[in-house]
Amino acid sequence: MQNPYGQGQPQNPYGTPGDPGGYGPPPKKKTNKLLIIRLVVLVAVLAIGGISYAVKKHNDADRGADGNISKQGNLDAFSIKVNDCYEKPKDALTGFDSVKAIPCDQPHSAQVYYSFVYPNATSVAPTDDQLKTVVDPQCTDTAKTKVDESKVPQDAMMNYLIPDDNAWKSGHHDILCVIENETDFSGNVVKS
Repeated sequence: MQNPYGQGQPQNPYGTPGDPGGYGPPPKKKTNKLLIIRLVVLVAVLAIGGISYAVKKHNDADRGADGNISKQGNLDAFSIKVNDCYEKPKDALTGFDSVKAIPCDQPHSAQVYYSFVYPNATSVAPTDDQLKTVVDPQCTDTAKTKVDESKVPQDAMMNYLIPDDNAWKSGHHDILCVIENETDFSGNVVKS
């Protein structure tokens, strides 16, 4: 029988196998672009947040070991307490959520001399008549024992701060009795 492929060894119809030639090019590295973008955004947000926090913290008032304001700056309205001196807000009747607290030995226009919780408070803020009946006498009587009148500017007047309706509904019932003046004065008016 004759070999259908001719003489010798049969030939591979597909040609001679070549040298395997090693390995092909390495596979492309998978880069997770979305992960990288997320990490960059996260780092940026943290950096901006840190800067914002540092700026806010830099502008906040500080208290000394004695609890008195030692560095002027912003003070949350619910953090104001007896002996605190501050710049009274331009229009306190419209409400405010912070004041510029100032050490009492520096010029300021207001100082808290007494605070108390409104008696028998409910979720409904007291009316003007109720405030006059309860708060006015409490602040006036306390001023006689707590305030050093020799340190109070001649044109100063007694006033009080109360939470707005929303704060009152949420349970803030503290009343702050204050001495206010139209022009700045220095010194602590509270008796030591």
